[in-house]
Amino acid sequence: GNSSSTQAQIVVHGGLSALMSLSQVNDGFSQEFAFMCLSNLAANKSNHDPLIKQGGFNAFIEVSFKSTNSLGIYHMFLIANLISKSEGLSRIGRDVSIKPLLMLSNSSTIHSRCLALSSLRRLAMIREAREMMMIENVIQVLTRECIVTQTEISKEISSCLFNLTLNRSHRVTIAEAAMSELVVLAEGNDLDTIRLSV
Repeated sequence: GNSSSTQAQIVVHGGLSALMSLSQVNDGFSQEFAFMCLSNLAANKSNHDPLIKQGGFNAFIEVSFKSTNSLGIYHMFLIANLISKSEGLSRIGRDVSIKPLLMLSNSSTIHSRCLALSSLRRLAMIREAREMMMIENVIQVLTRECIVTQTEISKEISSCLFNLTLNRSHRVTIAEAAMSELVVLAEGNDLDTIRLSV
């Protein structure tokens, strides 16, 4: 299901409904493959509307809280991919928690952490979501990741912090919790990261 033509056939000819049903069964083996396929589908933005219209968005969130194995990782990838589109962003910002993204940010792989941080950065563009992110202590995640030297991760962190400061009420809290990390980011080599941190 990685090619766009195969994905289109799955979505158009009823395979999506079957995958949604399989994702809710009690058999972990079937669930894992269902969410693997759904995650691949969600990597293509043209599939987001059918996925969201199937009504599974909140179900994906709920299941991700209960999963600590590879199944949980597929849930988190699915959610992160879905919120790369504005409708998905507004849904997670309005209706659900960001805990799956915070869980994904703890992954042992750089790719997964970068995906989580990118999702958090996009989410922080929404006013209502910024309040939720501060309540969930997203600053702790962002400051923890500052020790990573990869340019893309540094850029995502500085951009997310910048978006959070768009709420004036958050600025003192962010300054108190992340000032030393902002200084580190501002002393880096990437111009975008420096600009956003300053």
